[in-house]
Amino acid sequence: MTELEFKQFITESKYFTKYEVILDKNNLEIYGYEALSRFDIKNEIISTEEIFRKLHHNNNLFFELEKRNKKLQLDNFLLDYKLFLNFDADIVKDEIQQEYWGEFLVKYNLK
Repeated sequence: MTELEFKQFITESKYFTKYEVILDKNNLEIYGYEALSRFDIKNEIISTEEIFRKLHHNNNLFFELEKRNKKLQLDNFLLDYKLFLNFDADIVKDEIQQEYWGEFLVKYNLK
């Protein structure tokens, strides 16, 4: 798959977020949720972890995937609990990426 084809795949594929519950260990009440993204390709669910492993060598594509990933995770979370997001250090490698995530966090009031 070429870089352009992979970028199209990232932006056009069916994609959803699964929110895994995090329980308070003291009373087993819901403490928050962890956002986990998934692709649905030909009715087969593929975690982004598998895709990230293949993308780690291509920072531009990895960054594009994570931009979409985090936006969808936040936009679709409608519960009144804490939300835990996972950020990979490889998506803040240069000044442009650092500025993007800084603005992103401010936009969602997360800073």
